[in-house]
Amino acid sequence: MGQQSSIKLPATFEEQLHILKRRGLVVEDDDFAIRALQRINYYRLSAYGLSLKNEDQYRPGTTFSQIYSLYEFDHRFRYIIMEMTEQVEIAFRTHISYHIAHAYGPVGHYESVNFEKAAFHAAFLAELDKEIKRSQEIFVHIAKSYYQLPAVYLESWLKCLSYIRNICAHYGRLYNRPLTSKPRLYSKEKSTGIRQDRVFAHIYVLKQMISDRDKWNNSFVVRLQSLLAIEEVNLEEFAYAQLRRQAPFCIEVCEKGTGFAD
Repeated sequence: MGQQSSIKLPATFEEQLHILKRRGLVVEDDDFAIRALQRINYYRLSAYGLSLKNEDQYRPGTTFSQIYSLYEFDHRFRYIIMEMTEQVEIAFRTHISYHIAHAYGPVGHYESVNFEKAAFHAAFLAELDKEIKRSQEIFVHIAKSYYQLPAVYLESWLKCLSYIRNICAHYGRLYNRPLTSKPRLYSKEKSTGIRQDRVFAHIYVLKQMISDRDKWNNSFVVRLQSLLAIEEVNLEEFAYAQLRRQAPFCIEVCEKGTGFAD
Protein backbone atom coordinates (compact mmCIF):
# COMPACT_ATOMS: atom_id res chain seq x y z
CA MET A 1 0.00 0.00 0.00
CA GLY A 2 2.81 2.42 0.89
CA GLN A 3 4.51 1.91 -2.48
CA GLN A 4 1.25 2.30 -4.39
CA SER A 5 0.41 5.53 -2.59
CA SER A 6 3.71 7.10 -3.78
CA ILE A 7 2.96 6.39 -7.45
CA LYS A 8 1.58 9.34 -9.39
CA LEU A 9 -1.90 8.92 -10.77
CA PRO A 10 -2.26 9.22 -14.55
CA ALA A 11 -3.14 12.70 -15.74
CA THR A 12 -5.37 13.57 -18.66
CA PHE A 13 -3.90 15.63 -21.50
CA GLU A 14 -5.76 18.65 -20.17
CA GLU A 15 -4.29 18.06 -16.71
CA GLN A 16 -0.80 17.69 -18.20
CA LEU A 17 -1.20 21.05 -19.89
CA HIS A 18 -2.34 22.57 -16.61
CA ILE A 19 0.81 21.25 -14.91
CA LEU A 20 2.98 22.95 -17.54
CA LYS A 21 1.10 26.22 -17.06
CA ARG A 22 1.39 25.94 -13.29
CA ARG A 23 5.14 25.71 -13.72
CA GLY A 24 5.19 28.98 -15.60
CA LEU A 25 5.07 27.85 -19.21
CA VAL A 26 3.30 30.26 -21.56
CA VAL A 27 0.88 28.32 -23.77
CA GLU A 28 -0.16 30.35 -26.81
CA ASP A 29 -2.65 27.83 -28.21
CA ASP A 30 -4.28 25.27 -25.91
CA ASP A 31 -5.69 23.19 -28.76
CA PHE A 32 -2.30 22.92 -30.48
CA ALA A 33 -0.62 22.03 -27.18
CA ILE A 34 -3.17 19.29 -26.42
CA ARG A 35 -2.69 17.77 -29.88
CA ALA A 36 1.07 17.83 -29.39
CA LEU A 37 0.80 16.06 -26.02
CA GLN A 38 -1.47 13.45 -27.58
CA ARG A 39 1.14 12.69 -30.24
CA ILE A 40 4.41 13.03 -28.37
CA ASN A 41 3.97 12.16 -24.68
CA TYR A 42 4.28 14.58 -21.78
CA TYR A 43 7.65 13.38 -20.46
CA ARG A 44 9.30 13.13 -23.89
CA LEU A 45 8.22 16.66 -24.80
CA SER A 46 8.87 18.32 -21.44
CA ALA A 47 12.46 17.01 -21.46
CA TYR A 48 13.24 19.61 -24.12
CA GLY A 49 12.38 22.32 -21.61
CA LEU A 50 14.90 21.27 -18.97
CA SER A 51 17.41 23.89 -20.08
CA LEU A 52 14.66 26.53 -19.93
CA LYS A 53 13.95 26.00 -16.23
CA ASN A 54 15.16 27.35 -12.92
CA GLU A 55 14.58 24.46 -10.54
CA ASP A 56 10.96 23.38 -11.14
CA GLN A 57 9.75 26.59 -12.80
CA TYR A 58 10.18 27.73 -16.38
CA ARG A 59 12.06 30.95 -16.86
CA PRO A 60 9.78 33.96 -17.42
CA GLY A 61 8.54 34.17 -21.00
CA THR A 62 9.28 30.53 -21.90
CA THR A 63 6.64 29.30 -24.33
CA PHE A 64 5.20 25.98 -25.39
CA SER A 65 6.22 26.84 -28.95
CA GLN A 66 9.88 27.07 -27.88
CA ILE A 67 9.83 23.59 -26.39
CA TYR A 68 7.96 22.19 -29.37
CA SER A 69 10.50 23.77 -31.75
CA LEU A 70 13.36 22.11 -29.87
CA TYR A 71 11.55 18.78 -30.13
CA GLU A 72 11.11 19.25 -33.89
CA PHE A 73 14.77 20.25 -34.23
CA ASP A 74 15.92 17.09 -32.47
CA HIS A 75 13.53 14.98 -34.53
CA ARG A 76 15.05 16.22 -37.80
CA PHE A 77 18.58 16.20 -36.39
CA ARG A 78 18.30 12.48 -35.58
CA TYR A 79 17.40 11.71 -39.18
CA ILE A 80 20.47 13.36 -40.67
CA ILE A 81 22.69 11.72 -38.04
CA MET A 82 21.16 8.33 -38.86
CA GLU A 83 21.86 8.80 -42.55
CA MET A 84 25.54 9.55 -41.94
CA THR A 85 26.08 6.74 -39.42
CA GLU A 86 24.56 4.39 -41.99
CA GLN A 87 27.27 5.47 -44.45
CA VAL A 88 29.97 4.54 -41.94
CA GLU A 89 28.31 1.27 -41.00
CA ILE A 90 27.90 0.05 -44.56
CA ALA A 91 31.44 1.10 -45.53
CA PHE A 92 32.91 -0.59 -42.46
CA ARG A 93 31.06 -3.86 -43.13
CA THR A 94 32.33 -3.72 -46.71
CA HIS A 95 35.91 -3.26 -45.52
CA ILE A 96 35.58 -6.15 -43.09
CA SER A 97 34.20 -8.64 -45.59
CA TYR A 98 36.68 -7.57 -48.29
CA HIS A 99 39.68 -7.77 -45.98
CA ILE A 100 38.80 -11.16 -44.53
CA ALA A 101 37.88 -12.68 -47.90
CA HIS A 102 41.08 -11.55 -49.63
CA ALA A 103 43.47 -12.09 -46.73
CA TYR A 104 42.11 -15.41 -45.41
CA GLY A 105 39.76 -16.77 -48.05
CA PRO A 106 35.97 -16.73 -48.38
CA VAL A 107 35.49 -18.81 -45.22
CA GLY A 108 38.50 -17.47 -43.33
CA HIS A 109 36.34 -16.22 -40.50
CA TYR A 110 35.59 -19.83 -39.55
CA GLU A 111 39.28 -20.61 -38.92
CA SER A 112 40.50 -19.90 -35.40
CA VAL A 113 44.12 -19.52 -36.60
CA ASN A 114 43.11 -16.23 -38.20
CA PHE A 115 42.23 -14.73 -34.82
CA GLU A 116 44.60 -13.56 -32.09
CA LYS A 117 43.02 -15.82 -29.47
CA ALA A 118 40.83 -18.90 -29.73
CA ALA A 119 38.49 -17.42 -27.13
CA PHE A 120 37.96 -14.36 -29.36
CA HIS A 121 37.15 -16.61 -32.29
CA ALA A 122 34.64 -18.67 -30.32
CA ALA A 123 32.94 -15.55 -29.02
CA PHE A 124 32.91 -14.08 -32.52
CA LEU A 125 31.25 -17.14 -34.03
CA ALA A 126 28.66 -17.25 -31.26
CA GLU A 127 27.86 -13.57 -31.73
CA LEU A 128 27.84 -13.92 -35.51
CA ASP A 129 25.40 -16.81 -35.33
CA LYS A 130 23.14 -14.87 -32.97
CA GLU A 131 23.22 -11.75 -35.15
CA ILE A 132 22.50 -13.71 -38.33
CA LYS A 133 19.47 -15.29 -36.71
CA ARG A 134 18.19 -11.94 -35.50
CA SER A 135 19.27 -10.11 -38.70
CA GLN A 136 20.81 -7.30 -36.67
CA GLU A 137 23.89 -5.19 -37.35
CA ILE A 138 27.36 -6.14 -36.10
CA PHE A 139 30.69 -4.35 -35.74
CA VAL A 140 33.86 -6.47 -35.52
CA HIS A 141 37.49 -5.50 -35.10
CA ILE A 142 39.55 -4.72 -38.22
CA ALA A 143 43.05 -3.31 -38.71
CA LYS A 144 43.58 0.39 -39.33
CA SER A 145 44.23 -0.10 -43.05
CA TYR A 146 41.19 1.83 -44.28
CA TYR A 147 41.09 4.64 -41.73
CA GLN A 148 44.75 5.32 -40.97
CA LEU A 149 44.39 5.49 -37.22
CA PRO A 150 45.29 3.22 -34.29
CA ALA A 151 42.91 0.33 -33.69
CA VAL A 152 42.15 1.57 -30.17
CA TYR A 153 40.71 4.78 -31.65
CA LEU A 154 38.81 2.95 -34.34
CA GLU A 155 37.24 0.65 -31.76
CA SER A 156 36.26 3.59 -29.54
CA TRP A 157 34.80 5.55 -32.45
CA LEU A 158 32.76 2.67 -33.77
CA LYS A 159 31.31 1.94 -30.35
CA CYS A 160 30.32 5.58 -29.92
CA LEU A 161 28.74 5.79 -33.37
CA SER A 162 26.84 2.58 -32.69
CA TYR A 163 25.62 4.08 -29.41
CA ILE A 164 24.40 7.32 -30.99
CA ARG A 165 22.86 5.38 -33.87
CA ASN A 166 20.81 3.37 -31.39
CA ILE A 167 19.62 6.54 -29.66
CA CYS A 168 18.41 7.84 -33.02
CA ALA A 169 16.83 4.52 -33.98
CA HIS A 170 14.82 4.47 -30.76
CA TYR A 171 13.75 8.14 -31.01
CA GLY A 172 15.89 9.18 -28.06
CA ARG A 173 16.79 12.78 -27.28
CA LEU A 174 20.16 14.15 -28.44
CA TYR A 175 19.62 17.81 -27.61
CA ASN A 176 21.12 18.88 -24.27
CA ARG A 177 21.79 15.28 -23.27
CA PRO A 178 24.95 14.00 -21.55
CA LEU A 179 26.00 10.85 -23.40
CA THR A 180 27.45 7.79 -21.68
CA SER A 181 29.69 7.01 -24.65
CA LYS A 182 32.83 9.13 -24.79
CA PRO A 183 34.91 8.82 -27.96
CA ARG A 184 38.66 8.65 -27.52
CA LEU A 185 40.18 11.88 -28.85
CA TYR A 186 43.71 13.01 -29.61
CA SER A 187 45.28 15.63 -27.37
CA LYS A 188 44.84 18.25 -30.12
CA GLU A 189 41.08 17.82 -30.06
CA LYS A 190 40.94 17.65 -26.27
CA SER A 191 42.81 20.94 -26.02
CA THR A 192 39.94 22.73 -27.76
CA GLY A 193 37.65 21.95 -24.84
CA ILE A 194 35.35 19.59 -26.71
CA ARG A 195 33.19 17.71 -24.21
CA GLN A 196 33.41 14.01 -24.95
CA ASP A 197 30.02 13.35 -23.36
CA ARG A 198 28.15 15.66 -25.75
CA VAL A 199 26.89 15.08 -29.24
CA PHE A 200 29.45 17.28 -30.99
CA ALA A 201 32.32 14.96 -30.08
CA HIS A 202 30.41 12.18 -31.78
CA ILE A 203 29.74 14.36 -34.83
CA TYR A 204 33.45 15.15 -35.01
CA VAL A 205 34.23 11.43 -35.01
CA LEU A 206 31.57 10.85 -37.64
CA LYS A 207 33.18 13.50 -39.84
CA GLN A 208 36.55 11.74 -39.66
CA MET A 209 35.02 8.47 -40.84
CA ILE A 210 33.01 9.82 -43.78
CA SER A 211 35.16 9.48 -46.89
CA ASP A 212 32.65 11.17 -49.17
CA ARG A 213 33.49 14.84 -48.62
CA ASP A 214 30.80 15.99 -51.04
CA LYS A 215 28.20 14.05 -49.08
CA TRP A 216 29.39 15.61 -45.84
CA ASN A 217 29.82 19.21 -46.98
CA ASN A 218 26.91 19.54 -49.38
CA SER A 219 24.38 17.34 -47.64
CA PHE A 220 24.96 16.99 -43.92
CA VAL A 221 26.50 20.42 -43.28
CA VAL A 222 23.93 22.26 -45.36
CA ARG A 223 21.02 20.57 -43.63
CA LEU A 224 22.56 21.06 -40.20
CA GLN A 225 23.11 24.73 -40.93
CA SER A 226 19.44 25.03 -41.82
CA LEU A 227 18.40 23.31 -38.60
CA LEU A 228 20.61 25.52 -36.46
CA ALA A 229 18.86 28.57 -37.85
CA ILE A 230 15.98 27.69 -35.51
CA GLU A 231 15.93 30.54 -33.01
CA GLU A 232 15.28 28.39 -29.94
CA VAL A 233 18.34 26.17 -30.37
CA ASN A 234 20.93 26.83 -27.68
CA LEU A 235 24.29 26.28 -29.38
CA GLU A 236 26.14 26.05 -26.09
CA GLU A 237 24.02 23.04 -25.17
CA PHE A 238 25.28 21.32 -28.32
CA ALA A 239 28.85 22.50 -27.68
CA TYR A 240 29.07 23.94 -31.19
CA ALA A 241 29.86 27.55 -30.40
CA GLN A 242 33.25 26.60 -28.96
CA LEU A 243 34.46 25.71 -32.44
CA ARG A 244 34.39 29.28 -33.63
CA ARG A 245 36.97 30.35 -31.09
CA GLN A 246 38.89 27.13 -30.45
CA ALA A 247 38.90 24.47 -33.15
CA PRO A 248 41.54 24.95 -35.87
CA PHE A 249 40.55 21.73 -37.65
CA CYS A 250 37.11 23.08 -38.66
CA ILE A 251 35.85 26.25 -40.33
CA GLU A 252 32.66 28.21 -39.95
CA VAL A 253 29.70 27.19 -42.05
CA CYS A 254 27.18 29.59 -40.60
CA GLU A 255 27.04 32.81 -38.63
CA LYS A 256 26.13 31.03 -35.39
CA GLY A 257 29.55 29.48 -35.07
CA THR A 258 29.25 25.85 -36.17
CA GLY A 259 32.14 24.24 -37.96
CA PHE A 260 31.76 21.01 -39.85
CA ALA A 261 33.00 21.57 -43.38
CA ASP A 262 36.50 20.93 -44.70
